[in-house]
Amino acid sequence: MTEKNIKAIIKIKGFNNFILEKIAHFVLKEAQNLKITPAILHLPTKNKKFTLLKSPHVHKKAREQFELVTFQKKIVVKGSILELKRLIHFLENDINLDTTFQISFVK
Repeated sequence: MTEKNIKAIIKIKGFNNFILEKIAHFVLKEAQNLKITPAILHLPTKNKKFTLLKSPHVHKKAREQFELVTFQKKIVVKGSILELKRLIHFLENDINLDTTFQISFVK
């Protein structure tokens, strides 16, 4: 039985860049341990700015401004189905709560 090599794209998003770098490093290290060829791509950060009025009535000049920064990384791995399954299992168990990941497969 021949093992098929497939390509998986793992996209990781989070609000803390330090934790995101740490997770990407662990995924790369685990992929190399499983004999999968990894590649990391840095995606641009997304900044979302919004303004709230402090007072609901007459004081229109009293405002607060907030910024939400989202960091993103994309990891491309190529390997057999069993090795990718082990990597996904590693991700599901060891991923941090304030980060999200999305996996897509390419033939």
